[in-house]
Amino acid sequence: MVADKPQMQGSDAAVYRRLLGLLHPFRTVVAVTIIAMVVDAACMTLFARVIKPLIDKLFVTHDPHVIFWMPIIGTITSRASDSFQFVHSITPTRPTTVRPSTIAVLAESVVACATCSLV
Repeated sequence: MVADKPQMQGSDAAVYRRLLGLLHPFRTVVAVTIIAMVVDAACMTLFARVIKPLIDKLFVTHDPHVIFWMPIIGTITSRASDSFQFVHSITPTRPTTVRPSTIAVLAESVVACATCSLV
């Protein structure tokens, strides 16, 4: 016997607006995050355009100069990235704390949503 799921009251848009309301105190962080995502997408597009001629010279025209230097540049880049990640992993950082008021707001929201679906 399958139990029926309780029906949620309200539309998806209402739920979305309520969730956006929870983000209101963090609107600066949300705005910076959205801007960072747009910049990341633009940089990835730029990277693809910049690297296309290099890849074409390596695999299409078989340029001996590029074939010689590509593994060396790749190795140096990989080692530099690994070194940075190692130093970053052993560097002590300050622990992130969450304000108790934020947890209280989220807990009240979850309880309110759970009780509205049971009615």
